[in-house]
Amino acid sequence: MNTLELLDTPSSVDFNLKDLKYVCIQERPHYDIQILSIGQEYCTVEKPRQGPKRTRFFSLHYVVSGKGYFTSGNKTYNVSKNTFFLQCPNQTYSYVQDTNDPWCYYWITFSGLHCKELVERCFQTNEVFACDSKDIQSIFQKMIRMNMQPSKRSKDLCALSALYRILEIILDLQPKKKTQSQQTQTGENHVIAALEIINSEYNRMDLSTSLISARLNIHPNYFSSVFRKNMNMPFTRYLTVFRLNIACNLLKQTNKTIAEIATEIGFSDPLYFSRQFKSYFKFSPQNYRKKVHLSNQV
Repeated sequence: MNTLELLDTPSSVDFNLKDLKYVCIQERPHYDIQILSIGQEYCTVEKPRQGPKRTRFFSLHYVVSGKGYFTSGNKTYNVSKNTFFLQCPNQTYSYVQDTNDPWCYYWITFSGLHCKELVERCFQTNEVFACDSKDIQSIFQKMIRMNMQPSKRSKDLCALSALYRILEIILDLQPKKKTQSQQTQTGENHVIAALEIINSEYNRMDLSTSLISARLNIHPNYFSSVFRKNMNMPFTRYLTVFRLNIACNLLKQTNKTIAEIATEIGFSDPLYFSRQFKSYFKFSPQNYRKKVHLSNQV
């Protein structure tokens, strides 16, 4: 039986087969959120790939054993035990069990006016989400068991409350979004850490945004952005000016050659160092040293 077809064309019949349990819930409309179907399936190696195709509803799968592969657009996820994968309306998906370790999963499909807002709140930007909660499987089991009872008059409310409970668990496990002030503080802390690295390791010729962002475990683009925002100049410009000011002190206080000074402050090319120095101070390193010595003799 093709699960995805069942999801897209809910039936009024309940199934309870050896490998597939399927319950369609259409008794009473709930316009905010309406549960369309719930089920459990033990996939066999022979089961064909589901999709690729578009679904008209939200569909949430939870893998309880085995593993498989979920494809959303051009991205494929390896999905294993205790993991959700989410399908949203009008998106193209496919999924298939692993041939060596076929999965077993529960699913629930739903739609309604507030589904998109609720899903975005709980899943944020994740289509696949690991959730090692002991409650999830028992919630699905209870939901299916109660809704398989022909005399059950409140199966729609039972399924709806179970969905809310599942989404509550997912939301509680998501990392909390930082406030604007917390994000600003975090950015400032990264910049302070970067300045400490520059202060102690400015002589490294490989000192770069990539090296520092890797040290701070943040993305290079994010680091470049927060550094420019807090220091009012790009990282490379700040590092160059910092090194040139160190060079000034060395030109004043030592008799080291221009090449030695360039190497000591992290420049691999003495000519490039001289050009940068002249561009910033309007004097070449040699003329700067002469000017300092002359002023000291006066």
